[in-house]
Amino acid sequence: MKSIVLIDTDLSQDHRVLKSIYRYGDSVEIIDIRSMYNLPLGWLGWWHYIWVLLQGFSGFSNLKNIYNLMGYQRLLKEPFGRGLRSYLKWFSLSIRTAHYIKYKYKSCSSIRFHAHDLYCAFVVSMLPKNLVSNFVYDSHEFQIHRNRKAGLLRILFESFLERKIVSLATEIRVVNYALAQAMINLYGKPLESRLCVVYNDNYEQRVIPSTLAQDVAIVYVGKGTLGRQLEKLTSAEIRKNQIHCLMYFLGDKPRGLDGFNSWSVFSQDYESDLREKMKTYRCLMWCCLDSYSFSYKYATPNKFFQALALGIPIIASEGTYLANIVNHYSLGYVLENNELECLIKVAKSVQYEQWLKNIEIFRNQLNKREIKI
Repeated sequence: MKSIVLIDTDLSQDHRVLKSIYRYGDSVEIIDIRSMYNLPLGWLGWWHYIWVLLQGFSGFSNLKNIYNLMGYQRLLKEPFGRGLRSYLKWFSLSIRTAHYIKYKYKSCSSIRFHAHDLYCAFVVSMLPKNLVSNFVYDSHEFQIHRNRKAGLLRILFESFLERKIVSLATEIRVVNYALAQAMINLYGKPLESRLCVVYNDNYEQRVIPSTLAQDVAIVYVGKGTLGRQLEKLTSAEIRKNQIHCLMYFLGDKPRGLDGFNSWSVFSQDYESDLREKMKTYRCLMWCCLDSYSFSYKYATPNKFFQALALGIPIIASEGTYLANIVNHYSLGYVLENNELECLIKVAKSVQYEQWLKNIEIFRNQLNKREIKI
């Protein structure tokens, strides 16, 4: 049976996308909806575009559930139309891709679809039912409130899209049980039977080293995009305490992070260097996320699983679901406001060794599914 994996991102650093592609074997075709940008909509596409856009206003019927979940003040804090242009761009790519697939595979009896994220999944929701034999919606984050880019209008439109998607999907994949519960609260309890929590098991677990070092190093691995609170690592406390920062950026280094002598900046191949640094530093993995965005509030990011695999205690920001996990299982430190000096003091104590022991217990129990996050 033919399989199509729909993506909207570069593959090189997205392990979950690569894994889903590998799972389908040689029968898989990868379609990046961004490649449809120059495909003409045609009169039928424009009609579909306007019709679905008007339907999007039915998202107002879900307003009460959205308010209950996200809070009234949060929704009104951003400008009403914020992110609408971006929504229209991605929405048009979904429609273009759906028309492309319908034309190319009109003679196919059935296809398995694996759609990553909201707009890829909406492509499948627009296809004829006889074309779709199986539909996996891989929603790795809270889709309708991402990175402060959404005003109320975009949130309502995107909730309409997702409500349509989850009504059709054979399986809905999320990254933790808190996000699963949030989606049930938003779209109703019947969703529960098709929800599947999938952890990131891409990272090979290493022996956790014990260290006699007293110097502390804060580690960051990722793209360094907005919302990661990296600006806190440029504070006076970092310079005052001579804390080393090991920054492994997966891509271009973000702007505004120059001029700090204690920083070591690396690129893609980080693990061998980091393992060496772990012999001479008490390393802490920076997993701080902006709790304003609901995507970040409910996230269990790659960095969390990288830290577990390598045996590095975690720094999480207060107000996030990750902070609840770190607190409950004592896997590291929850950073409140700018308490970096307190963090360094605790990291230099015997508590650090206890964190290492807790991480080993936690990851073994997580692998055996003895605990659920």
